[in-house]
Amino acid sequence: PAQARAFVAAVDDTVTALYYLIDRSDELNLDTSRIVLKGESAGAITALTVAFCADKFEIDRPPVAAVVDYSGVLTRSCDKGAVVSTGEPMLFVAHGTEDGGSTAFTNALSIVDAAIAAGINYEFHPLEGVSHIWDEWEETTADGRLIASCSTDLASPHWAVQASRPVLIHPPFQFRLRVSTPS
Repeated sequence: PAQARAFVAAVDDTVTALYYLIDRSDELNLDTSRIVLKGESAGAITALTVAFCADKFEIDRPPVAAVVDYSGVLTRSCDKGAVVSTGEPMLFVAHGTEDGGSTAFTNALSIVDAAIAAGINYEFHPLEGVSHIWDEWEETTADGRLIASCSTDLASPHWAVQASRPVLIHPPFQFRLRVSTPS
């Protein structure tokens, strides 16, 4: 169906963007071993899929150092997290405990369980009483830190950085690509 084609297309588009950056890494002054994917909702689903199960769709992806997941899931086609294995990218998960439906909070628990089983580094922040839509600059961790600050702290050592210039790739729906190069 159309939804499945859109899902695979989003993954393919993200991988294409990654290769575009990698092909121009010298020009853009990027360290391609430090790529971070970040997404919210559908963008998080895309980021998670690219990082953990693109190969299942026979899509070759470049290395990814870390994934920042806001309210995403690994879908049934990705075995809801069973595809996560040793040596996979570091993972940051923030998810509202009141999220329901196809992006229910239990999906976040499955992703974290998979990270634990695989022995990969992760950070998990259940957002108590929060539903699916929330603002990373307003929601805080249990110890009072902003989610945006926590995800940046976790991911920043892995950004494709030279001269302190971050590259974050935010997969679709609204594809945003921020690339900064030294002045």
